[in-house]
Amino acid sequence: MLHVVVNVSDIAAADGRALDQVFLVGSAFEGKRNDYAWPRKHHVCSSDYTMWRKAIDFLFPNNLQLLQPLGDWIIIKSDSEWTDNWDWFLSEDRAFLYFRLDASTWHRFLRRGYHEEFLVMHDHSMECLYRATVCSRESGIHLLSAGHRTVPT
Repeated sequence: MLHVVVNVSDIAAADGRALDQVFLVGSAFEGKRNDYAWPRKHHVCSSDYTMWRKAIDFLFPNNLQLLQPLGDWIIIKSDSEWTDNWDWFLSEDRAFLYFRLDASTWHRFLRRGYHEEFLVMHDHSMECLYRATVCSRESGIHLLSAGHRTVPT
């Protein structure tokens, strides 16, 4: 499957100011950004990714920055709604990064450069979590951006 995209928010970084770089590489996105049931697309080839990248470059010519950042355009009402359609999270004190592997498995990374070592958890911390956008490099996991949750009033 290429990418399961409906809205710009599905491919935006956590802070809503730019596109997430993970959607520009030549491999399928393994995370989840919406609840839609997608049909499987078989035999995705390099030309499919090339066409995708050309479309993204055409639609977002400003170095993948959004001309109008996504704001608090949707109010998420529950913790599960906040965590179910995202994969990386940052603790409020920025001490930990959390990766939601699936509905019941989380990996917690300590800030020490957010190295690849992690603690397996079967639930996430009850603290306030920010959605995060990260990239992995040889030196570890790098936090690129984080976005807070809007609480309904």
